[in-house]
Amino acid sequence: MKKLILLMFALVAIFGATAVIAESTVQKYTCVMHPEVVMDAPGACPKCGMTLVLMKAKEKPRSPSPKPKADAPDMSHESHETYQTPVHEMPMRSSLNIAEPMS
Repeated sequence: MKKLILLMFALVAIFGATAVIAESTVQKYTCVMHPEVVMDAPGACPKCGMTLVLMKAKEKPRSPSPKPKADAPDMSHESHETYQTPVHEMPMRSSLNIAEPMS
């Protein structure tokens, strides 16, 4: 009886792993301009006609970075007290002299 249970457990594990491997090898194609378009085979986008590209495997999501506390100052930007607006000078000169009428 124990051998039968062990054998059934082994078969379930083997066939379960085969299904997971089969799912992970299915290639999906998408449009660069329309990411909502996903196809199982290469071809053209039905919306714009562009060639579908192979989708990259989804990366494991990273753990979120800790959020800054509300009372902590934001140190990602330069302090407003030290920032000086540059002065740009661009005198306007014209090649026309409208003070003298043309003859």
